[in-house]
Amino acid sequence: MNILHINCNYLHTPLYSEMISRLNVFHENTIVMPRKIHETYPISENVKYGTEFLINDKIFNKSDRFLYFKKQKKIKKWLNSNSVDFNNFDIIHAHTLFSDGYWAYKSGKPYIITVRNTDLNYFMKYYKHLRHIGKKILRNSSKIIFLSKMYEERTINELFKSKERQSIFNKSVVIPNGINDFWIKNSLTKQHNEEPKTNIVFTGKILKNKNLKLVTSALKTTGDNYKLYVIGKIDDISYFDQAKDDFDFTYLGEKDKSEIVEIYKEMDIFVLPSFHETFGLVYLEALTQGLPIIYTRNEGIDNYFEEGKVGYSVDPKSITSFVDSLINIDKNYEYIINNINKIDKNKFSWDMNVERHLKIYEESLQKRI
Repeated sequence: MNILHINCNYLHTPLYSEMISRLNVFHENTIVMPRKIHETYPISENVKYGTEFLINDKIFNKSDRFLYFKKQKKIKKWLNSNSVDFNNFDIIHAHTLFSDGYWAYKSGKPYIITVRNTDLNYFMKYYKHLRHIGKKILRNSSKIIFLSKMYEERTINELFKSKERQSIFNKSVVIPNGINDFWIKNSLTKQHNEEPKTNIVFTGKILKNKNLKLVTSALKTTGDNYKLYVIGKIDDISYFDQAKDDFDFTYLGEKDKSEIVEIYKEMDIFVLPSFHETFGLVYLEALTQGLPIIYTRNEGIDNYFEEGKVGYSVDPKSITSFVDSLINIDKNYEYIINNINKIDKNKFSWDMNVERHLKIYEESLQKRI
């Protein structure tokens, strides 16, 4: 099978290359990545390179983000200049709905769409005039992949009328991104003890969306009951300072995964109440280390586990909601960590992720034959 991946974010994160490196064992993969001339995000140092064929060029200027169809014409011209002929591929996987999905839809080939955070919380929210093309792309796709159950429900319910929703749900599947094998190989079985659960860890970029300030504002109301440790890059120093004024936490800086594993051994609870989160692999990483989690209601990992089984969801705007979740974890700590210890962490792996993708590709081709 020869697969074409249209992916405007491929080099900005190692996530996609984790997947492609495993797909290379089974099929040929070509990735096309049209890029911005003035990129905001750097090339990730952790991208894996293998037998895949990668075509990438900086072709977009600043105005292209506002002129969707002009941008799509530019992509097609660029694909032609690189001799990318859709007829040479068996199947196409567009890794976002709006940025990558248009030419998959136009290709005449069976195609898969993955819907991501930017599709739902950027394009569908601010570019409502493009919703009609989003619907066409999804209607004509062979399969639709969502990274979380919440995003599946929100996307389909927002875009489609009730009479059409079921047919879209029928070809939709939820497949979260996998986590690096390191976390599974170094998974920890946490033991319960009667000491107060006081050590809280927050891992994420320091900026408004990750919502550190909710954590510090909530802890400010609890007195000296908790200690907070923060891991991550400071993207907004002003926001960092505001959070620090609320509650005097320990900032540990940026850490690699080997360092984070050692830190997590001393922690009791993981928190990340982001406003928007497609899925959030950091939650799964924390679970491999036996940590109960506090996550955002109606976002990301919410509904992936039964409420209260591995942690609790919170309203990202409610201090009371966050404090209540802390109290609930403390009350039910032994029950929660026993549940976490029983989880088969291999289900979080990239191998399992790729196995599910392979099945989708093969089923989509069989339907077309």
